[in-house]
Amino acid sequence: MSDAADGESVSGATDDEGPAVLVLSGHRTEKLVDPLETTGEAITTVTNTADGLAGRFVGVLRDGIRHARSEEVDVVVGDHGGVVGFAAAILGTLFGLPVVIRIGGEIWQINREKAAEFRADGEYGQYALISAFRAMNWFTFRRAEGFLVLTDHLAVLTVQETGCDPRAVRVVGVPIDVDAYQEASGGDAREALSIEESTVVTTVTNLRFRGKYEGVRRTLPAVERLLDAHPDTAFVVAGDGRYREQLLDDIDERFDAETRERIYVPGFVDDVRSLYAASTVVCYVSFIDGFGNVVREGQAAGKPVVTNDGYGMREQVEDGVTGVLVDADADAVFTAVDDLLTDPDRRAALGEAGLESVTERGDTERVGRGLYDAIVDLVRRAR
Repeated sequence: MSDAADGESVSGATDDEGPAVLVLSGHRTEKLVDPLETTGEAITTVTNTADGLAGRFVGVLRDGIRHARSEEVDVVVGDHGGVVGFAAAILGTLFGLPVVIRIGGEIWQINREKAAEFRADGEYGQYALISAFRAMNWFTFRRAEGFLVLTDHLAVLTVQETGCDPRAVRVVGVPIDVDAYQEASGGDAREALSIEESTVVTTVTNLRFRGKYEGVRRTLPAVERLLDAHPDTAFVVAGDGRYREQLLDDIDERFDAETRERIYVPGFVDDVRSLYAASTVVCYVSFIDGFGNVVREGQAAGKPVVTNDGYGMREQVEDGVTGVLVDADADAVFTAVDDLLTDPDRRAALGEAGLESVTERGDTERVGRGLYDAIVDLVRRAR
């Protein structure tokens, strides 16, 4: 069964076994919808990625109600909080259905930080909006019978923030298209950014969040030493957001003009796979990250990854085997990256092991089965 409209798509599959799942999503489909649809189970999905939060909310709720009225539904799954999770909670309340919410990041800390930033900067419209989101999430999470999260780190946070029973939380990762990363050409990124250096240390981040900006900022002393020790090495920071200009100021203040020419801060990079392919080492330090997707992307590209031993990142890396875990300080980062830049055999071994690990963990069918089985367990517990 399928139908589509502007900004909205609905698809489904039926089977005689297991609960019938109605998934509401306002995001790209590859993380939740696509893997679930590989299971062959009774999955109906409503996806609305239209611009405008109000339109997305109305569209998802309207089509969710239509499906709940016209076919058998045993559980509603909302992809994240916000307007889609709120729609799932309302739908569950209207039809007396259990609700499961997928959480993909540290939304509580992010929303608290954003609220404080908007209020301090006098952005009262944005402050009102984030406050509304927090209120919606409060209702949604109180209504939910279960949660799907990406890491043990997020599982602990979910219990702490919602007060739910730990048994109501299941950890299931997300798939990744390893082939797409393996097929990417590093030459495209080199040409686009005019990178001439032979080796490249890359970080990909989201500079909308202070914790991620702080991760890069605290790495700069290590970068200074690395670029001094390796004169044919470039450092690339890909990512955009409100802290990008502040980061540029930090870089301009720390580095002399000659060294500064080997630091690239292009903002958002559309072809990030090519950038990973061009990289010699991927280095990611962050103080807010429920999952650590940059780590997985670097592994999918077959690159050695250095990341701080915390948050969701540590769960993506077996230290010394599929990557390197370090303390979040400049000395530790310098030592780890410097060792890799001078040891191509170790770089290759870590890259190969990381690729093998992420290929297994990120298999779409494996993730889909894990998601469905987790939903089944949560529904049984709710009953």
